Amino acid sequence: MAKYTWYFQVDNIKLEAKCKLCTTPAILKFSATSKKQLWKHFETVHGHVTPEEAAAAAVGSLPLHSAFQGPSTFSGQDATTDAIVDMIIDLNLPISIVDKPSFRKSYRTASGGKYKPICKKTARSKIIQKGNGWIFNYSAYKAKAVRTETL
Repeated sequence: MAKYTWYFQVDNIKLEAKCKLCTTPAILKFSATSKKQLWKHFETVHGHVTPEEAAAAAVGSLPLHSAFQGPSTFSGQDATTDAIVDMIIDLNLPISIVDKPSFRKSYRTASGGKYKPICKKTARSKIIQKGNGWIFNYSAYKAKAVRTETL
């Protein structure tokens, strides 16, 4: 028995497979000679699957706790990126935290593998963008000070 049948219900006539791990039905197409699309889906979406979930998928049902998991807290990649940047600023964390394997694992688990973790360069540029509103503009200050002195 091929390993991909643990995670997918395969229809070799239609060349389609239904993912057993996805909560919403995910129908994937594949060719008669290659099932690479199935593995690509598994690695990108379910790369964080625990052995318990993998065993349940082999049987055909997910663990009970997965039925009580609500929808994702964030609505998109931009929202998750902003949340991470806000966390770095608020907790005064080093920007390099986003490159740590433990952070990436936590992020992947929290987002269900749906969103891509940001890199240090992206975090830095977002922090600079957020800080631009706080940059002191000396020429505007001086012009305002001169106007008040002449009044």
